[in-house]
Amino acid sequence: LFVIRKVGVNFRITYLKVMYFISIMSFIGMFFSILGYYPGVSVNDDKYLTLFFHNIHNTNKFSTRNSGMFWEPGAFQGYLIMVPLLFIDNLALLWRRYRKHCLVLLAALLSTFSTTGYIAFAVILFYYVAMKLKSKFARILLVPVLFLALLYAYTSLDFLGEKIDKHIERATSGNVTVDRLGSAILDWHYIKKNPITGNGLADITRYEDHLMYKELIGGFSNGFTDVVAKFGIIFIIVYFVLIYKNLPFRPMDKLFFCCMIVLLLQGEYFMDYPLFAALPFIVINTQDISVSINRKYRFK
Repeated sequence: LFVIRKVGVNFRITYLKVMYFISIMSFIGMFFSILGYYPGVSVNDDKYLTLFFHNIHNTNKFSTRNSGMFWEPGAFQGYLIMVPLLFIDNLALLWRRYRKHCLVLLAALLSTFSTTGYIAFAVILFYYVAMKLKSKFARILLVPVLFLALLYAYTSLDFLGEKIDKHIERATSGNVTVDRLGSAILDWHYIKKNPITGNGLADITRYEDHLMYKELIGGFSNGFTDVVAKFGIIFIIVYFVLIYKNLPFRPMDKLFFCCMIVLLLQGEYFMDYPLFAALPFIVINTQDISVSINRKYRFK
């Protein structure tokens, strides 16, 4: 919150350039990983090797999936997707003014091979084509093309269609599972139990009826149902109402932004970290990409 308020109206431009820098560093880290030599420092009980701006799991040193400076690729994609969301009011101008940055960020997103990231980016493209393009002919032409491309990706890429199908199969088996759907089913039990105020942060109340699965608790992975189960429905309503009221966008763009945060939370516990928790207090200047900005915040 302090950083967001200190940077002020230049926040989203600054965030764009920070993620651009992190993305470039991530490619350097990936190069070492693919090369088979990662000169990182061991941290977190030897769980990770880190170069500070990039890290990899110590047990999977040769992964081709890009985690950036975050704990896994699914986390990296969430912070990358936040860039187009913060500029959802004028993506076309963002592309014209910061094309180099956009291309690097897109390459970084593709390098994560994240199911949630690919789906989120596809949804943003659909929204832009359907709602932002002025040409009706272009909308009629591009919407089905994007739909067919997404359908092809779903059926052809293992980390999309096959992964989602496996999650559905495991979630409907009746067993406790730690994937997105399995976590949501378990969380729903606790949301029904204390819907208004939630079950708190301590495992003894948060997972009161499932403490026998203690070894699985750290692996549950649905960040949206988790925060509702922890803090209750009132909290999550206030959170999204504040985001909606604070964003200086059109009502449709505000609603889309909130829906995309819900989608991103399906994949990671982003609310445990500062950026997503501070979104209700973010400051955005909608003119920042059409006028010159303070040299203090202008990065090369």
